[in-house]
Amino acid sequence: MNQDSQPVRFYDDLVRGDHVVAINFMFAQCSDICPSTTANLARVQALLGERLGRDVRMASISIDPRRDTPPILKAYARNFGARPGWQFLTGRPKDIERLRRHLGVFERDPDLDRDISQHTGMLVYGNEARGRWSRVSALADPLRIFESITRWT
Repeated sequence: MNQDSQPVRFYDDLVRGDHVVAINFMFAQCSDICPSTTANLARVQALLGERLGRDVRMASISIDPRRDTPPILKAYARNFGARPGWQFLTGRPKDIERLRRHLGVFERDPDLDRDISQHTGMLVYGNEARGRWSRVSALADPLRIFESITRWT
């Protein structure tokens, strides 16, 4: 479910097709890396201009879905100036866990992985139609992120 309480099917609505999807994991109450990564991704959003939502879709997925309800995510997204094409998502904990595992965004040490304050600040991006996937630090220079995620559009 996105910040507007609209259901979102991860593969069908975000990934499938000849466009790039850029995915990071965050949570709204985070006082460590999340505000910095989200602010940095807002700079990437500005570089994308009209390509956002067309050639590139962005998704920030909460790793604290019990607390990050759509209204909380909507306020968080508004705080960072998120535009259409950048969705903030929540869902069932088991579905989010499966996505993190599938995308390789987890800590190998189970104790660290259970501590949501220790999550990685990676941005996973890919173009499903072209079979291309990679990752970059969500704190990297915004121009570097922009160049990385747009090379497959």
